[in-house]
Amino acid sequence: MNKELELSLACRKMMAMNSEKLLVLLLRLNAGILCLAIPTLLLPVSTMDQIHRWLGMGALPHQPITEYLARSCSLMYGVHGIVLLLISLKPRKHWSLIGPLALLHVGMGATLLCIDLFAGMPWYWTAVEGGPIMIFGCILFALWIQASRS
Repeated sequence: MNKELELSLACRKMMAMNSEKLLVLLLRLNAGILCLAIPTLLLPVSTMDQIHRWLGMGALPHQPITEYLARSCSLMYGVHGIVLLLISLKPRKHWSLIGPLALLHVGMGATLLCIDLFAGMPWYWTAVEGGPIMIFGCILFALWIQASRS
């Protein structure tokens, strides 16, 4: 009986270690994707307009608020990516933040899904934004719970 208990504990510890490694990998992958928004801060408005047209959304409205929102959104995504990267570099130090952060991703994804639907964003935009962010948050949270059991 003692050997079974030891084996069970060893298996749980290994699963928790693997969960933590996968969690860190996903945090870093997401950080890398989000940090890709940083260079877009420097895009000329004419390039933003070309991309907007290429996405099938017509001409980009040329108003100060449009440029401000595009650039500040890129900045916020980039800052979020840097925060995730910093957390992933010392996950145990920031362990208490990871669970709530995962749940914030779930809420953010749901909110973005609603925004996309109400704003009339193209189907492909809606398909790759809110839902995947919610799923990512759920996976992160599950891995955080699993790794916390060690």
